[in-house]
Parts: sequence; C-alpha cells; structure tokens
Amino acid sequence: MARRLSSFLKNAQAKEVGLTVPVTVETLTTIKPLLSSYTNRVAMINQAKYNYPVPAPLEYAQICVFNGPLFPVMAD
Repeated sequence: MARRLSSFLKNAQAKEVGLTVPVTVETLTTIKPLLSSYTNRVAMINQAKYNYPVPAPLEYAQICVFNGPLFPVMAD
C-alpha cells in the first residue's frame, strides 16, 4: 500500500508540480494538530470542570471601617 502511494505521489509530482505542493501542505496542516501533544492537553483542560468563585453574601462580608486620618501627619 505504501509503495503504491509513493509511486502515485511521484507520478503526480512529475506531472503536476503546482497541484501536489498545495495538497501536501493542506494534508500536513490537517493531520498535524490531531497528532500534537499540545492539542491533547488543550482537550484535557477543556474537559476539566472548574468551579468559579461566588462572592459571599453581604451578611457574611467583613466590613472594614477605618476611623483615623487617611494620611497621618508626621510630628517633627
């Protein structure tokens, strides 16, 4: 099978050089992402569940009240 494919590609390249190069590039750009480990990791990350943080209700929030001056004056 591989021998038949290689002979077909050699004959096609000899006859139509302008056609085989774009087809080869297109085939490689289609197949390479499927074999990439980066693609595998991205798929695993996208499948992972993530719990988004939810803000606490106001009755449980700590209210910070500052009773002093914002910029204390330094005494000489």
